[in-house]
Amino acid sequence: MKKALLLLFTILGSLSVQAKIVKGYSLSGILDSLETTAIERYWLNSMGPLNRSVGVVGSRGPLGYLGAFGENWWNVTPYFDTEGDWSELAESLSEIGGPLSELGPLFLSTEAGQQLLSFDFTPGSAYLLSAGGALMTLGPSGPLGVMGLMGPLGPHGVHGYSRNESGEYVDKQGKRVKSISVKLEGQKQQFSLVEFYRPGHGRLKNDLDSSFVAQDSLSRSEVHTYKVKLSANRWVTLTALSLFDLDAVKIQVKTLSGEVLYSSDDSLRSNFINLKTDSSTTVQIEVSVLTSLQLFEKPYRLMVIEAPKNASEIK
Repeated sequence: MKKALLLLFTILGSLSVQAKIVKGYSLSGILDSLETTAIERYWLNSMGPLNRSVGVVGSRGPLGYLGAFGENWWNVTPYFDTEGDWSELAESLSEIGGPLSELGPLFLSTEAGQQLLSFDFTPGSAYLLSAGGALMTLGPSGPLGVMGLMGPLGPHGVHGYSRNESGEYVDKQGKRVKSISVKLEGQKQQFSLVEFYRPGHGRLKNDLDSSFVAQDSLSRSEVHTYKVKLSANRWVTLTALSLFDLDAVKIQVKTLSGEVLYSSDDSLRSNFINLKTDSSTTVQIEVSVLTSLQLFEKPYRLMVIEAPKNASEIK
């Protein structure tokens, strides 16, 4: 009887997670689909912007090993860390129209800002970068956008909070800060900060939300699991970026009971999975080695970024 009840709860829990994720797709799913358009196939080609080495989200791109983010001396991040807490200065700047004011980049997260971003500069192509589009990972709702690692909510952002030994943001008293309040369109809005966890610390956390970047290294047979609580009524993009050209990493989204919901295992591009929820739900994200041509550990970054509430999307 107990086993039967346990099986029933497992099935119900799995169906509940799937019900809360109302839309979703992976890079592999798009590539295997027979319904992709000619322009989607063009931008998704193996030497295009998703190439795992030279692409925008590749190992040599702005979010890769040689870019601004990281713990090495050539990265910019350590210099922000040594500055310590400058949140009071950030608040003062906001009061005079600084980056965290209504005149700052977070204006792009509002409905009016999203309308500007969705302007179709090339006929028939803007939808690719919209939430739900084939290139959402590269668009304003991805890690390169206003809500992403490179925006004001990331480690180089103007919130002014320093990072502790694990990569969490803390105030002058050492208390953790997970979000900030910004006045937009006449009212205060809360935004989750994008934690940039130091290597090995992200997957140790049991309170991961849908706005963080984890750094770690894999052995050839290892699987890293992240338990993540996705925000309600949001598109969320999950991207696995290998930091070495010789490696390719795979990404999967599973229910808490272990059922695979989405999987992406392309060896030529940086793998991603994009999801839309109707209510908050918790999933497991697994990262593993797909291929490797070197014997050392395989460093990677898992980027989980939520789109703005008012994100322009494909209907």
